[in-house]
Amino acid sequence: MDLHWVLPDHTIRETNVPHIHKLIFALEVVNSVCLEGNSYRVVRKELVVEEERCYMAISLAYPPLENV
Repeated sequence: MDLHWVLPDHTIRETNVPHIHKLIFALEVVNSVCLEGNSYRVVRKELVVEEERCYMAISLAYPPLENV
């Protein structure tokens, strides 16, 4: 499944994840995500359905919450 990481500045990084359920599970058990060497916290997960395709969009914010 296509995955869009939406960075705090609204830049989008696209990747393809073969087993999206494994990623969703992992996001439930961690406090932050490191992408391109920067740590972010996940603020929203959304399934986007368009006419010709669907993809998962994960919105990120910084800084990550400490000691959560």
